[in-house]
Amino acid sequence: MDRVYLFDEAWDVAKSLVPSPAIEEVELEFAQGRVLAADVKARINVPPFARAMMDGFAVQSGDVAQENARLTVIGSAAAGEWCRLKVEPGQAVRIMTGAAVPEGADTVVRFEWCQEVSPKEVVVLKSVRYSESVQPEGEDGRKGSVILRRGTVLKATDIALGRTFGVSSATVFKRPAAAIVVTGSELVQDVHQPLAPGQIYGTNDSFLKGALVEDGIEVTGVYYVRDDPAEIEQAIVQSMEKANFILLTGGASAGDFDFVPNVLSKLSGGLAVKKVLMRPGSPFAAAKIGDHIAFAMSGNPAAGFVQFETLVRPVIRRACGWNDTPFQASGKLAHDLELKPIKHVRIFRAKAVVVDGEVLVDARVSQSSGVMSSFAETNCLIRLDSSSVAKGTVVALRWFNTF
Repeated sequence: MDRVYLFDEAWDVAKSLVPSPAIEEVELEFAQGRVLAADVKARINVPPFARAMMDGFAVQSGDVAQENARLTVIGSAAAGEWCRLKVEPGQAVRIMTGAAVPEGADTVVRFEWCQEVSPKEVVVLKSVRYSESVQPEGEDGRKGSVILRRGTVLKATDIALGRTFGVSSATVFKRPAAAIVVTGSELVQDVHQPLAPGQIYGTNDSFLKGALVEDGIEVTGVYYVRDDPAEIEQAIVQSMEKANFILLTGGASAGDFDFVPNVLSKLSGGLAVKKVLMRPGSPFAAAKIGDHIAFAMSGNPAAGFVQFETLVRPVIRRACGWNDTPFQASGKLAHDLELKPIKHVRIFRAKAVVVDGEVLVDARVSQSSGVMSSFAETNCLIRLDSSSVAKGTVVALRWFNTF
């Protein structure tokens, strides 16, 4: 008899299938969404010189310790130009924001604090403290310091930070490619095609492809096949030519036309996982075929979505270098739940909101595995390990639809 896995056991096996991801060097400009495989260090001090943070006059602080100080203006300094003037006691240089502070000056007095008597003389109307409106060299970071840590998923702000510090490239984890195989003789891929009696439109490839693209995964192909072992095997073998991961939906249970587990077992020499005590989504299989990893999920879109988000997507992300797990967040249940006792872990769709600093979770939406519409009004999945859950109980949570 085939072993039935607990959810946590299935997760442990699934993540163990992923080899350590390879690394590569890429131009930082094109690295958004990639995961750093090594720390990024600053190539320069930032700022590379002491610079003015306001428009005003660069002066020596000792000259402006008292109000109404009269100073001689000896020239000006603009951003992008190196000022060769040296400020002596009693002198000032007119300076613009971003310009290098001239030698001898340690303070910038804002224009609004000054009265310009003439082009050559300025009165500082108030006392000004040392280093006012001056950003010291290296205040943001010093050359050689770590500015981005290994494991960071690079955002646009991270790339901007790298460029600020003169970084042109980064060492990142390589991203795998994936193929999608949708099985089911009743499924029609083209929504422009009228349905014959007994047919329905396929939808699983839509959410799978969208999620993979969101994570920066190349989708090498989408294959629709009938419930036929030979066609299923051919699609898997064809997928392996370009893809590291093969994601199958449909035909994963134990019915007369559920051929996927047997085909995967034949190709892999034995399934790593077959069937999980989770609801929805108990029919689930994982297999390693050479260097390729295959996951078979339910053809029911709602169940397939739950399986993908909690058991498949975290594995693929880990192959990209992300430290993802099925449930990385938590929230408090906003109501009581009384459910029929079962051995399975339940994974419910829910709506989470932040109220007074707390994440409150409402799972009072349709949880039917045949209903997709409730995904439109929810933004997370929650894990329930008990049939009776009181209001205020902290539950494990996984966000989705967060964009």
